[in-house]
Amino acid sequence: MGAPKLFGRHFGSRMSIEEAERKADTVTGQPPSQQTRNLTEIRKEITTLIKSNAVKMVQKTIDQVNEGHYAAMKYLFEAIGLFPSPMQEETPAEDSLARTLLLRLGLPEDPTP
Repeated sequence: MGAPKLFGRHFGSRMSIEEAERKADTVTGQPPSQQTRNLTEIRKEITTLIKSNAVKMVQKTIDQVNEGHYAAMKYLFEAIGLFPSPMQEETPAEDSLARTLLLRLGLPEDPTP
């Protein structure tokens, strides 16, 4: 009786990177250069999709808020910059009470180390 056919072979062994790339190429049937899209294009497409459905998502979330279905929508809105709203600019330095006091006391405006 001889050794089994699979003697010496590792079961469940990992594919090499080259094998995985070749398998991925045969699965999609496209060369790797055509499989990957520009990340900027993908971000723009996702942003457009979220923006176009934002009102519908908010309405559905409002309807289901008692069930706790809001975290995913919040993430999507944060991802595209819809929420939270951008920070408002600070008032110019000349309108600042702190600056006025520093000037009147004769102290420098910038902190010194």
